[in-house]
Amino acid sequence: MSLYQRTVILKTKIRVENHYGVMEITGPELVETGKKQAEKFGAEIIEATVENIEKADEGITVTAGENTYSAKHVIVAAGFQ
Repeated sequence: MSLYQRTVILKTKIRVENHYGVMEITGPELVETGKKQAEKFGAEIIEATVENIEKADEGITVTAGENTYSAKHVIVAAGFQ
């Protein structure tokens, strides 16, 4: 199963019951919990269509439209609607 297929299943599956420490949670609830946890630790969540990702001297540079972002870490979530 590809990463893409796992992401689609997570976003559409009714329940996730085999995630350590969680009795039962829906895929969308798990994604939302992950976003909240990332923000708690200082992450900025940006949803955009990325045109380019490059390794920079001290991290990563992401280009999305007219905007350029610098980061130490990037989480790429690919999916469809």
